[in-house]
Amino acid sequence: MNEQVTFISSQSQWDRVAAELAAEPLLALDLESNGYHRYPDRICLIQIGLPKAVYLVDPLSVGNLEALAALLVRPDCQKIFHASENDLRSLHRDYGFPVINLFDTALAAHFSGHNRLGLATVLKEILDVELPKSKSLQRQDWTLRPLPETSLQYAANDVSHLFKLRERLLERLNEMGRAEWVSEENQRLEQIRSSPAVPAAELFWAVKGSHTLNDKQRPVLKEAVIFRDRLCRKIDRVPFRVISDETLLILASQPASTPLEKTKGLSLIRQIGKLPLLAAALQKGRQSAGVPMRKTGGKPAPKKQPDYFSNLAVLKAWRLSEGKRLSLDPALVWPLPSLERMARSLSPDVDGPEVRRWQAREFSPALEHVLKQLKQKKR
Repeated sequence: MNEQVTFISSQSQWDRVAAELAAEPLLALDLESNGYHRYPDRICLIQIGLPKAVYLVDPLSVGNLEALAALLVRPDCQKIFHASENDLRSLHRDYGFPVINLFDTALAAHFSGHNRLGLATVLKEILDVELPKSKSLQRQDWTLRPLPETSLQYAANDVSHLFKLRERLLERLNEMGRAEWVSEENQRLEQIRSSPAVPAAELFWAVKGSHTLNDKQRPVLKEAVIFRDRLCRKIDRVPFRVISDETLLILASQPASTPLEKTKGLSLIRQIGKLPLLAAALQKGRQSAGVPMRKTGGKPAPKKQPDYFSNLAVLKAWRLSEGKRLSLDPALVWPLPSLERMARSLSPDVDGPEVRRWQAREFSPALEHVLKQLKQKKR
C-alpha cells in the first residue's frame, strides 16, 4: 500500500485537513467503534481515504467535527463506504450527521452477483487484493490510546482500496444495466437513522429467555437489568462482560433465599463490591407487582385463503427463476412481504412500501403475467 497514513489527534490539525478535503470529488470512509468492550458504544476512529492518502481522525481528541458534517452532506462529493448501515446509524447516533451522495461497495457487489460481501472477500474476488487477517484487531478496544502502528495500518486498509473497488464495480454495473438500480438503493441507504435509545426499564424484554419467566419473576429480571445497565455505564464496560443474560435469568428465577455468593457469573460484581446493590435491586423486583407478558400489538394477520400457500410458492418460484436468470440474489428481485400480499390478493403490488421503483420498472410486467395465470387457475 503506497498511501500516506496520517493520524489526526488535534483540532488544529483536523481543521487544516478538513479545508483540504473540501474540494475533493470522492472520499472513502469507515468507522471503528468500541461496542465489543465499552458501554454505550461510540465511534472511536474515523477513517477518511483519498487515492494517495488516508487520514485517521481521533474523535476522542478532536472535539469539533462540524467540518466532517459539511463534507458528508456535500452533494458534489461522493462518499464511498463498504457495508454502510452500521456506520450511518453511528454517525447519526453520536453526532446527528446524515450522509448525502453515498456509494456502498458492498451493495454494488451484491447487485453485480456477489453474495459473500465482507470487505476482505470482495477485495479478493474483484481486485485480487488480500487484506491481512487478524481477529485480535477486529475485536480490539479502539478507545485505548496510543493506538499501535498495526492498528493504524489495519484501519487504513479499510478505506485504501475503496476507490479502485468502486471503479471496477461501476464498470460491471454499467455493463449489466444495473447502475440505476444501485443508485436508487444508495439513496434509500441515505435515509438510515439511529433508533431512539431503549429506556433502561424496557431493556429486560430483549434478554434472551425472558419469555420463559412468569409474571412474578419478570420484575426481578427488570430490576437486575436496570442495575446492570447503570453499572455498565458507570464503569464503561459492555454488559455481557459484566453479567451475562444467562446469569440474569438465573437471578430472576432463583428463590430469594439463595445466597448471591453461590451464584455463578457474578465474579466481577463481587470483585468491585457491588453485591449488596445487586441484592437490593433483586429484592425491589420481588416486592413489585407482577409484570404480564406484553402483547406484540399490531393488527391481526389477514386470514389466509386456502390457496395462499400455493400462490406464494408460485410467486417465490418466479423470484428464484429471475434470480438465477440474472445471477442475482432472489431477495433483490422482489421483496417477500410484497409477494405475500400478492399471494392473498392476486393483484399487483407495485406501490407497496418495500417495492423499489427499479423493481417495478424491471419486473412488474412478468409479475402481472404470473398473477394472471394464478387467477385463471383459480376459476
